[in-house]
Amino acid sequence: MSVENKNIYAIEYKALATGRYEYEYTLDNKFFSQFPYGETDNGNVKIKVLLIVFSSGLELEFTINGEVELPCDRCGEIVQIPIKGKYKLHVNYGEKNSDISDSCEEITLSHEEYMLDLTQFLYEYTTLSIPVKRVHKNIKECNQETIARLGNYTTEQQAQQTDGRWDKLKELYN
Repeated sequence: MSVENKNIYAIEYKALATGRYEYEYTLDNKFFSQFPYGETDNGNVKIKVLLIVFSSGLELEFTINGEVELPCDRCGEIVQIPIKGKYKLHVNYGEKNSDISDSCEEITLSHEEYMLDLTQFLYEYTTLSIPVKRVHKNIKECNQETIARLGNYTTEQQAQQTDGRWDKLKELYN
């Protein structure tokens, strides 16, 4: 394998003695472009990986900090969303490799394997760190034209959706 083709997200764990090892990765636009149908194409995310090597397996701790670009849920404009998270992955040795989808916290690698490619884990843990609500910190940072249009639409829709039964109940209340 040439130096150009070397996967910078792979760890040759068989060459490591029992102990603790630290790795740091920076995920940028080039990394995210490998996943064309992902949540984001742009970001700057730093991930620290603590690898603990045991004779019976591996344990990895991922610490994620950074920002990704996503559309704002309110106005649709691109916004920088801060992300952070901590995840653990346990790796056991076995007769054959387990599918990555068997469990999100545990996988099995065959005894013949010597390298663990972290690319998919880095991507998935980054994606899991993205908050559910993705909006500008302040509504004033949103596209005001879009916010105004949404405000008009919402008001009209609410007026049209009045249920007559509730009007009768309101009369009883007054």
